[in-house]
Amino acid sequence: MDQADFVHLVRMSEHASADNSRAYRRSVAAFAALGYAWVLGCLALAVGIVLWVVPQVLHGRFRLAMVWLLLG
Repeated sequence: MDQADFVHLVRMSEHASADNSRAYRRSVAAFAALGYAWVLGCLALAVGIVLWVVPQVLHGRFRLAMVWLLLG
């Protein structure tokens, strides 16, 4: 994206906000909620992996192949 494309997108957002500010605010809030959901989903996945790996390590059933599988 170059400078002209960025300025065009900003101008279009300004016009959308001026035309219907309530709908624009709703769409921005929905997009922010989607971002927060993505972050929380990644956090939940990481916690789930840790909760699965720790018992495997403590009971000696963890293999090096699982490490490469998880990293992949």
